[in-house]
Amino acid sequence: VDLPGLPGFEVRNALRMLAADLAAVGIASRALSIVRLALPEALRAEVAHPARFARCLDTAAARGALSDAVGALGAEGRLLLFPPVLGLDPAAGTRAWLEATAGCRVAELVGAPSLSLAGFRLARALDAALARAGVERIAERVQRVEVEGVRVCAVQMQGAATLPCDALVLATGRFVGG
Repeated sequence: VDLPGLPGFEVRNALRMLAADLAAVGIASRALSIVRLALPEALRAEVAHPARFARCLDTAAARGALSDAVGALGAEGRLLLFPPVLGLDPAAGTRAWLEATAGCRVAELVGAPSLSLAGFRLARALDAALARAGVERIAERVQRVEVEGVRVCAVQMQGAATLPCDALVLATGRFVGG
């Protein structure tokens, strides 16, 4: 799905990459085509800011404005692949609304080219999953890593606390900027 005015997403390149990836993994040729979502005037300024547009899609006002345009995209058996801007709040049910309105399946292309929103939502989902599992997260700078042979046994934090560990996850980036 082409969203006119969305920066950082070139629909033709995404389609070419998808076709090449499908061929590379041996999936039979699919009929791939580009459909353009006719954005109402009220949403054209929002799409220039992907995060603002995604938040907007979580609202009833935006859905009302987009309803006819989304309905025109669907067809039975079709899969609509959107850039990763389908809402920020999982509870809002943006993708489910799109599927019901279009009458077909809806998903997001998050691999290429990437937009930071996909990572933002993934980070929020991972944070929530860690909290539900009772995992303690410590956001501190590491001063030193203690090793025994090739095994990490402790991490000394900048605040002088030393944390013993059996396993270590190195997470050096965030959803924006790598």
